[in-house]
Amino acid sequence: MPGTNFNATGAIPCARQAGQPTAECKFGVQRAADGTATLTVFWPGGGSRLIFFDAEGKATGFDANQADGSTNSVLKVERKADLNLISIGDERYEVPDVVITGD
Repeated sequence: MPGTNFNATGAIPCARQAGQPTAECKFGVQRAADGTATLTVFWPGGGSRLIFFDAEGKATGFDANQADGSTNSVLKVERKADLNLISIGDERYEVPDVVITGD
């Protein structure tokens, strides 16, 4: 995307708290030549989360930090067709494959 370090931007459904309905979170994705990718999800109201993907498009990690209490959080991924349902502690993200791999 011109003017950014992202290959693509858009919005995905997300929620930061357990029991919270999903909202639209803006995102930017950086795709590397080796097929890996880093997804930056921007939370409504400020803050963000990085989610790392391997060359097969599978979420493999995230940017845990003490400031947001995520150092003890666990990454869980469930696949439904071409959709990655990702949870990090109480956070939830719905990431289509095309976001990570492109067209």
